[in-house]
Amino acid sequence: MIHINGLKKQFGDKLLFDDLDLHIRRRDRIALIGDNGTGKTTLMRIICKDVGYDSGNLAISGGVRVGYLPQFLFEKYSIDVTLFEEMSSVFGWIHAKADKLRELEHEMGIVEWDSPDYDKIMTKYGDLQEELECLGYYELDARIKSILFGLGFSESDLDKLCCDFSGGWQMRISLAKILVDRPEVILLDEPTNHLDIEARNWLEDFIKNYPGAVILVSHDRYFLDATVNRVAEIYAGRLKAYKGNYSSFEIQREEYIESLHKGAEEYEDKVERIEKFVNKFRYKASKATQVQSRVKMLDKMDKPVIPPKRKKISFKFPPAVSSGRKVVEVKELAKQYGDNVVFMDAEFTVEKGERVAVLGPNGGGKTTLIKIIAGIINQDIGEISLGHKVIPNYYAQEPAEVLDPEKTVYDELYREADFSQGGDLRNILGAFLFSNDDVYKKVNVLSGGERSRLALARMLLKKANLLILDEPTNHLDLYSKDVLLEALKKFEGTILFVSHDRYFVDALADRIIYIKNHEVSYYKGSYEEFLKYKV
Repeated sequence: MIHINGLKKQFGDKLLFDDLDLHIRRRDRIALIGDNGTGKTTLMRIICKDVGYDSGNLAISGGVRVGYLPQFLFEKYSIDVTLFEEMSSVFGWIHAKADKLRELEHEMGIVEWDSPDYDKIMTKYGDLQEELECLGYYELDARIKSILFGLGFSESDLDKLCCDFSGGWQMRISLAKILVDRPEVILLDEPTNHLDIEARNWLEDFIKNYPGAVILVSHDRYFLDATVNRVAEIYAGRLKAYKGNYSSFEIQREEYIESLHKGAEEYEDKVERIEKFVNKFRYKASKATQVQSRVKMLDKMDKPVIPPKRKKISFKFPPAVSSGRKVVEVKELAKQYGDNVVFMDAEFTVEKGERVAVLGPNGGGKTTLIKIIAGIINQDIGEISLGHKVIPNYYAQEPAEVLDPEKTVYDELYREADFSQGGDLRNILGAFLFSNDDVYKKVNVLSGGERSRLALARMLLKKANLLILDEPTNHLDLYSKDVLLEALKKFEGTILFVSHDRYFVDALADRIIYIKNHEVSYYKGSYEEFLKYKV
């Protein structure tokens, strides 16, 4: 459906793409992979014709429509339109045909039934009614509701004004409009960023059964493994495609890089042999033809381009002081904001060494619960007690909550350090990929991923035995998530965390706290076991 050949794109002195090829077929599920700045978002914007390219060819088959969900919503919904009206606006052209059908019904009511005009109107009416049936007009409302409910909206949300939804829910509205429209090709840039686990599960199933092609960028490994059948990695301005899901890609990529290294060694050996021959016989007339032949051979030889070695954060949490058996004890806990009851009668105990995931729909109270436990906000009713020798350390969902935007990276870390740690700060920052002049950047110019890494680095300066983490994988790439996961697995203390990353939850949690409809439930066992309980 879409064919890209020899694509070149340059921003100033930076060459983003050079001779990039990609072919998108019906039913393709393609994950775009690559380090930050390699051009994943730019490639999507070129495909949907938001930006141009310098040379090459982009061919889109006639009649193929492309829907694009950007990573960020640049313009929020500000008009006084209800959610259902906004969704229905996608089908304005179909509704116009339905209006024409009603006009024909009116004409039939005023024209004599035995008139020649009546037969003409009836023919038009029949043709238009058949067309509307083919377009699915009579199922549009059901389609809209099915997608909205799948993404977490409720029946009562349908009459709510779009401008009254939060930024995360407005992103869901934009996603819902694309899914309802059913274009032949869907481009999704980080579609799961604002979705809870239940909505992510629904979106996975939707993508699996979608009749068109889907191209997506995501840092959710579980989501990629469940949805994609091809992985396209962008590096050095080009694109290398692999068959299979993300886990399969990782294995194939290592094998491919190993073959490239062997090819590079063979290339160097061959070049060395040819150059020796040329230098030895350069001035010998009887060898002139052979020398020229080998010089031409050198000119035609292409050195293998090897993907750059990925930089990963590398760290481990400080040794945890041993605590008592009971780490957190919650009794009859309740919290509400005005008339909005968040949860009530919550009771559970977190014991030493447990890894407890706090799950539930967005807005259900997960962050509120762990902020109360961390002492950031107060409960309305009930008791929370931390056990003997428990030392908590809290990681905020948005690092901006705890970072000073006017301080440099180094100074932000330094203000958390004690005297004995001063000499280690550079090493810690280096482990989190802050090197050279990066340490003098102000916090307010850092990307989301950089702020997350800095907030994690600050946690290493406090020798806690209870980590309270609110969405610690937000803004981290897949490789950084893996390193964080391994560090948490080796942590000697207790962990209480909120996450919508199912791979992360499945790999770490051995207890689940689930919040829904104001109720807090406690399950012993892994995420997989919890799903069985829930069913």
